[in-house]
Order: sequence, then structure tokens, then C-alpha cells
Amino acid sequence: MTKKVLASFMMLFMIVSISFDAQAQSAEPYSMWEDIMLTPDNTKLKILQTNMAAHNKKYHKEAPYTAQVYNIASVQILEKLFGKWDL
Repeated sequence: MTKKVLASFMMLFMIVSISFDAQAQSAEPYSMWEDIMLTPDNTKLKILQTNMAAHNKKYHKEAPYTAQVYNIASVQILEKLFGKWDL
């Protein structure tokens, strides 16, 4: 009798765990964000912008691998916009 009850609980556990696994596989798609910060050579910012744009056009043009660059800023650019400041 104890073996039958134990076997029944094990079967129930397996069925429930399989159903949870099936629900996890059919979940809604989602977006993933990744932020990075680079420290570029300030004398070669134009080269960085050109090469990054070419890289993104080649490797990140189709979903789900698309990439966007929202801002490239350096201390020199910020000083031109806002003036010099002391840290």
C-alpha cells in the first residue's frame, strides 16, 4: 500500500513539473537590454563612429540581434557644450 501511495505521489509530481516546464517554454517573447561603457581614444572618435556603424549594419541588422547606439560622448565634447569643470 505504501509503495502505491509513494508511486502515485511521484507520478503526480512528474506530471505537475512537466506542465510547469511546458509553460516556461511557451512564455511571451521579451526584450533584453545591455548597456556598455567604452573608453575610446579621443583622437579617433570619428573612426570609432564609422567602424561601429559598419559593424552594426553588418552583424546587428536583423531581429533578435539588432543594436542601437544612442550616444557617443567624450570629455572633449562635453567641455565644448558645457565648458570646463573641475572634479
